[in-house]
Amino acid sequence: MAKGPEKIEPNGVEDSTYYDSIQGLVSVGESIQDLGQIFEPSPDEAPVRLSSRDTDLDRAHQLYESGMLHNFKKESDKAIECLEKAYGHYLMQRHFLGAIQCLVELAWIKYNQDENEGLSKSSRLFSEAVKMINVHMHEPGVNEVRARLLHYQGLVKYREKQYGEAVRNFMYAKTFCRPDGIEVARIYDSLAVHYEHTNDYYRAIQCLETALT
Repeated sequence: MAKGPEKIEPNGVEDSTYYDSIQGLVSVGESIQDLGQIFEPSPDEAPVRLSSRDTDLDRAHQLYESGMLHNFKKESDKAIECLEKAYGHYLMQRHFLGAIQCLVELAWIKYNQDENEGLSKSSRLFSEAVKMINVHMHEPGVNEVRARLLHYQGLVKYREKQYGEAVRNFMYAKTFCRPDGIEVARIYDSLAVHYEHTNDYYRAIQCLETALT
């Protein structure tokens, strides 16, 4: 199976397609110091009830799912609380892919939550996720996580009116997706919105149809 390049230039556009399970990047910007301590879960504050037979990894998975559900329901504070605790549990279990997924989702949620400092908060979390991906780029599933990170970075750039760079991010993110995966459908949906805004309805319809198939 073909693998993506070992270093990512987020603004680059590549024509060739890479299919694998996960991602890897180069760190940019200032990293977060001691994230393990910042997000360390408190055993008596878990929002998810688990039986004694459940492992710490089960706990991390359920906290992650709970966080994503809260985010879907627009309950940002609860989503952040669950994802930060999930991050701590994933680190303790050395489940680095799960930890990276938490960082990526936290970056996107915090960007949307805070009008004043959301950009700086998300940049720091994206940077830390990039750094971790670069270390664990050979783990199964990493390219799909890489694709989501690049997609979210593109969405941030789009919101910040950096439209050209945003589209380059979308196109580059697409090269790391499975052709039948949910992430590639989400990217095509973002591209469809972009082309609609630029009155390129032919491309918009093409992207929308691809997203739906």
